[in-house]
Amino acid sequence: MKLPLVETRLLWDGRVCIVRQDDVEVRLPWRPPVLSALVMEADYAPAVRVQDVRELGCCRRDMTAAEAAAVAAWMAMFIGAVRVQAQLVTGG
Repeated sequence: MKLPLVETRLLWDGRVCIVRQDDVEVRLPWRPPVLSALVMEADYAPAVRVQDVRELGCCRRDMTAAEAAAVAAWMAMFIGAVRVQAQLVTGG
């Protein structure tokens, strides 16, 4: 999956999730836990005003304010944990 460079983005295509914030990008082989089990695809890139999901059996729709806030909070926590882990591994 080719992902255009946007500083903050969560992209879930039903198989792979890419989480990017600032200079950190992580690819996950599972659905981000912040998304409902009914969410088949999600794209969150607030800088370019993209915040949408596609649920099982439904068309694509805009995320609710609560969903977008939950994704933003989860991303900040997740990327923060990735940075801490990287510092522990590299000793930096």
